[in-house]
Amino acid sequence: MMHMDYKLIKAMLDRYFEGESSLEEEAHLRTYFGGEEVDSRLLAYKPLFVVLQAEAQASLPEAQWDRWQPSPDKPAARLRVQTYHKWIAVAASVALALAVWRWYPQAAPASQAQAVAVVDWSKYEVTDPEEALRITKKALGRTSRELNRGAKKAASEISRVKKMAKPL
Repeated sequence: MMHMDYKLIKAMLDRYFEGESSLEEEAHLRTYFGGEEVDSRLLAYKPLFVVLQAEAQASLPEAQWDRWQPSPDKPAARLRVQTYHKWIAVAASVALALAVWRWYPQAAPASQAQAVAVVDWSKYEVTDPEEALRITKKALGRTSRELNRGAKKAASEISRVKKMAKPL
């Protein structure tokens, strides 16, 4: 099991992340990544499966476990969870309705309709070719500076993401 073929494990991982793996394949993956001999190309996945294995083995303390167990004198825990989920759904619906009501533009009554001002743009047109060239160069220079600044920012963010993506 420890010397499983890389292609087989990779295929199982692909099915796992697509949500198409069987419970048996998931158990094989947890066993493989829980072992000592993991292919170096797959080491990035090991922390995920170690955590999943630890969570699968975790259990509630007895005092908390008893709270969730159904008994004749108290309703089933499942009913409590379902009721809780219904209240969450109601609260989310109310919050959504309030948000739509708050940010949705209110239509003005016809009596309060504002007249649209007509702007005479001809008085803002540049007639001197030298002035037009100067304004265009200034606008293109600013655009160039902003694009360069954005490219530098994107490059620095990509390098940060690459550092975070390195396997442990």
